[in-house]
Amino acid sequence: METTYLQKEKGSIKWIILIVIAVIIASYFFDFDVQEAVEDEQTQSNFAYIKESLINFYNEHLAQIVEPIWDFFKRQVEHFTSDPEGYFDEVSESYE
Repeated sequence: METTYLQKEKGSIKWIILIVIAVIIASYFFDFDVQEAVEDEQTQSNFAYIKESLINFYNEHLAQIVEPIWDFFKRQVEHFTSDPEGYFDEVSESYE
C-alpha cells in the first residue's frame, strides 16, 4: 500500500517539474512572458471564473461532507491541546 502511495506522489512531483521546465522552454523559444500572460485581463477573467466555479461546487456538493469532518477534527485538536493527558485517558477508557 505505501509503495503505491509513494509512487503516485513521485509521479505528481515529476509532472510539476516537467510543466515548469516546459514553461521555461516555451518562454525562451517563443518569447513568452509568463508574468504578462498571467496579468492579462482575459487570463484574470478566466481565473475568476474558475475560482467562482470551484467555490460553487464546494458549497453545493462538498461542504455537507467536508465541514462535519473538519468540525470533528477541530474539536479533537482543541480537546487534545487543552488536556493531552486527559484526552488519552478518555480514549483508552472507551476501548476497555
